[in-house]
Amino acid sequence: MLEQLLKYCTNNVEMIKEAYDVVVSVPRRANDLMHLGNFEGYKDLGALGDFVMQETFIVWDPRSLFKKGTERQVFLFELCVVFAKKKENPSTRGVKYVYKSRLMLSEINVCEHVEGDSSKFALRQGDMPNNELRTDLKAPSEQCKVHWVKKIRELMQGLMTADLERRQPLTSRPLRSHASTTSNSDRTSKDSESLGRNVDDRNSMRSFASSDGNFEVAYRAILVYKFLSCV
Repeated sequence: MLEQLLKYCTNNVEMIKEAYDVVVSVPRRANDLMHLGNFEGYKDLGALGDFVMQETFIVWDPRSLFKKGTERQVFLFELCVVFAKKKENPSTRGVKYVYKSRLMLSEINVCEHVEGDSSKFALRQGDMPNNELRTDLKAPSEQCKVHWVKKIRELMQGLMTADLERRQPLTSRPLRSHASTTSNSDRTSKDSESLGRNVDDRNSMRSFASSDGNFEVAYRAILVYKFLSCV
């Protein structure tokens, strides 16, 4: 319905597009979180940063003795890309994903185009063009590949920006005025206490599979799915 409105409507196009993006993204996000809930074998997922998305890829690991692509469930986090092996879970009659390896975003470069296949891209460790340290990934579609390459580059750019700000000398940073400093100092004790609580809250939400927010997202996805099924 929203897709048809977006196609033919000339008024409030941006508003309709935003609504359409929300309807599409909610079930996709719920699906990603359900896959994350089946992930195991890594001690502290919170240390990997915020969970972004997941997908099934055919992966060529440069460390493998046999140069053959293997199906892997790939999880993208704020700080790294995680590769997991899909296994049957007899206890739930479902599947689980067992941790195999990871690539830190701060240590890789993205090769958007791999010769011979428009749905493949590569993650290369180090700055030198060395195929021995290159992990190739074949996405389910070219559109999926483009989406992943774009998102990984956005995350890498964010890490670079944060690193530059952290390295910036204190003397080169703009100084606040005396009046601003005086007024802000009155709030220091209250802000520090609030900040401590906020940090704890953010850290406690790192475990996406069990957080209340995920249940809310999944619940929304179910409602949207039922609504679209009746249309």
